[in-house]
Amino acid sequence: MVSFLINVILGMQIMNYMVIVPEIILNTFKEYPYLHSPTIEEKKDYIGWFARHKKSMLVVSTKDEKIAGFITGIPMKALRDYIPSIEDLCTKNSIKIKDCYYCGDVIVLPDFQKQGVCSALFSAFENKVASMGYKCISLITSVREADHPLKPKNYRDPEAIWEHYGFRKTSLVITNMQPTVIDAAGTVKDIENSFIFWVKEIQST
Repeated sequence: MVSFLINVILGMQIMNYMVIVPEIILNTFKEYPYLHSPTIEEKKDYIGWFARHKKSMLVVSTKDEKIAGFITGIPMKALRDYIPSIEDLCTKNSIKIKDCYYCGDVIVLPDFQKQGVCSALFSAFENKVASMGYKCISLITSVREADHPLKPKNYRDPEAIWEHYGFRKTSLVITNMQPTVIDAAGTVKDIENSFIFWVKEIQST
């Protein structure tokens, strides 16, 4: 039996995954609840920006040299490049932005789900974040209508997953991070999006 391998990649070394990671993100984000339709160029630009930060992180799980899943992360304060209001929003919600590390993409490919990949990725991610001296991890979840026509019948609400990993939902809501959205007819439109902010306190090492 071949076990899953976990690698933690930092900074510019992330560029070694420039081909495959943006494609996986692109395909995942087209699904409910994201329904986001960026171009591959936009995603590559984002990963390029992301990799240039020396404390950015990509935690990758592989099996038989195939990517099973990954988590991306970057210091929360770096998000000011994309969300200028993020520091004010954090302050209003008693979150110290300098102490918080942002967990961006959490993706486990369908063929490798329910095999412990997500738990292994989170463990490696959290341990590395703690070793860098951060005191909390943040993430966001998309807000979509419960009766949205593109919602799969077997859809599992991720809130239970984040609660399982020790995250708590805050009252912080971020809008318009992903302006292009696929509607029920499959048309891409510019629609305001809302995202709920979650936080997990951790012990730095």
